[in-house]
Parts: sequence; C-alpha cells; structure tokens
Amino acid sequence: MNTDNNIVVTATSAAAATAVAVVDTQEKTNPVLEQQTTTNTETNNTTDGDTTVTTSTTSTTTEGVEGVAVVVELTKSQKKKQVRQERWNAVKDLKKAHEREKTKEKRKRKKQSMSSEERLELNRVKMQKKRDPSEIDWWGNIIFDFQHASLMGQREIKSLITQISFAYGNTLRLERPLFMDFCSFTGPVKESFEALQGYINWKVGRHEQSYMDLYKKEELVYLTAESPNIIKELDPTKKYIIGALVDHNRYKGLTYNTALEQGIETAQLPISEFIQLSSRKVLAVNHVFDILLKQTVNNDWKKSFEEVIPSRKVAKEGEEDGEEGEDQSGQDGEEQDSNNINNKEKEIEIESNTNTNNGKDENTTTDSLTTKSIE
Repeated sequence: MNTDNNIVVTATSAAAATAVAVVDTQEKTNPVLEQQTTTNTETNNTTDGDTTVTTSTTSTTTEGVEGVAVVVELTKSQKKKQVRQERWNAVKDLKKAHEREKTKEKRKRKKQSMSSEERLELNRVKMQKKRDPSEIDWWGNIIFDFQHASLMGQREIKSLITQISFAYGNTLRLERPLFMDFCSFTGPVKESFEALQGYINWKVGRHEQSYMDLYKKEELVYLTAESPNIIKELDPTKKYIIGALVDHNRYKGLTYNTALEQGIETAQLPISEFIQLSSRKVLAVNHVFDILLKQTVNNDWKKSFEEVIPSRKVAKEGEEDGEEGEDQSGQDGEEQDSNNINNKEKEIEIESNTNTNNGKDENTTTDSLTTKSIE
C-alpha cells in the first residue's frame, strides 16, 4: 500500500470506542471484494467469593470494503464496565439456578408430608384444571377492565399480573368457576401477559374492545368502593367489573367516575356490614375476585370476607373503619394472609394444556365461552 497517498483519520465513536481508519485513495476506485478479519481476544479470570467469572475483551481489525482497514478497541472504562456486566450476569444466573433448586426441594418436601386425603385433593384439582373449556359449567362472568392500564408503570403492571395469576389459579379449582373476561386488553399490559409462561393456555376471554361493545348496559355492574349501592346477593346474570389497576390510591374515584360517565350500574361489596377495616375499603384485585369466588360457594358474606381479607387490614377491637391511607402490600397482592386461601406456600400451577382451543382461533374460542356462560 502506497503510504505517500494515504489519508489517516482518527475518530471517537458515540460509544467512546477509538478507531483508526486508513483509506487507500488509489484503491477507492477498485474496491476489495474479499473481507479479512483478525480478532484478538484478551481473557480475564476474576474471582468473586465462590464464583469465578471469565470475561473477554475483543479488539477487531477488519480490512475489506473499498480498501478500508479499521481497528476498534474498547477503552479502559468500557473494559471495566464489560467485566462488571458479565460478572453480574453470571451471579444472576447462579442465583436463579439456586432458587429453582430450592423451589423444587420445597415442592418435594410438601408432597412427601401430604396425607392420602390431601394427595387425592391435589389430584382432583389437577384434573379440574385440565378440563376442556366447553365442558365447564361456568358460574358467571367477571370482567377485568384494562382501559386505564396506561396509568401504570412496568412495576405496577408486573404486580397486577401477579394478582390476576393468583385469581386465575383459584377459580379453576372449583366445580363451577368464574369466567375471567379481559376487556380493553391492549398495549404493554397485553404484551406483558403474553410473555408470561403458560398464559397462552389460560381459559379466559381476551378482547381489545370495551365491555360496552360486548355486553348490554343493563348487564354490567362496576365494583367500586365509592359506590353508594351495596351488593346483597350475587346475580349470575350480571357481569361484575373489576378495575384492573394498581395505582396505590393515586386515582381515587377513577373507576366510579368512569362508570357514571358510561351510565352503568355501580356497587360495592358489603364489607362494613360484616367486618371493620383498618384502612380504606380498597382491596387488591385478586382479593376482590377471591371474595366473589368464595361467595359463589359459601353464600355467606362474613365467611367469604374472613377467608380472603388479610388480617392486617382488619381493624382491631375499638378501631373504626379507616377512610384514608394506603395499604401498599395489599395493593401489590404479593403478601398472602395465613387465613387466605392464597397461602404463601401455595404455588400457582399454569399447565401447558395440549388440548387448548382445539386448533381454533383463540379469540373465537374465548368469545364462544363468554356467550355460553351468559346463557
């Protein structure tokens, strides 16, 4: 290569990597068609406690297109950042593997300690969950309203999915479960659900439309703590709506005002008639669903409340119902009271059901289920 006619250019890239490019001006009109790449790899072993992490730093020399030779090498700070990231990834993978082993052992010990009656009940529940949707005698519909999902951040969406997962795991345990209808189901919340392992096999309705486009107005009842109307008995011909929103009380009255604007009926659960809460009468999404679920079996509001509502939310003797304040742990739905059927030791099973949908379009199947449960 003739260095007299060479132009040497030094540049700093946006990633702060340095590059030296040598361009042969005599060969610009005669591009090199073959590309040669030389890679130099520097390997470093670092030890963090019991963990050894191997990292590599690579510099690449490429010669080829239009006679250009480029040498790219990471800066010192970039090398350090790369080492830290690879160490973090390795430790994270080890932690995940350790947690999986702990869960596996815990499940094994729990199964070994079961009585014969408990084993029979476990097998019965598994068979319940494997039922074909068309063969299930649904008690009625519960609508999860996602129209305000844009008000949530990713952490709140994750919390909401956790709550609804608990609710779904419980409903299929019953002979006559409640059918879960997802309405205004679009955007990031839908994408997050679809990333959940096993979600594709859930026996639920999935609709991008609003419930106003799917059902008659007189069938709908929006459950909200601000409503002046108290539910006395559950009506299987009604479609009860739960606001699918984790907001930590930032948007008080949002669902109530939405229902008023839409001209649909509102109601609240008869909590105050049976128990006193130590905080505002706002429960996590899965708690509201579980109360409805229990009530379809118990037909006893007091018993249903006591079996579901966490003891931390129940006022002690001498206290009055609180109207303000936030129960963040209850809103997150990640703590489960010892009296709650969603015990911390209970694991939600989401099976990969091989006979789901029977080859039909998913939305078509769930829509037909919805229609069937209305009849």
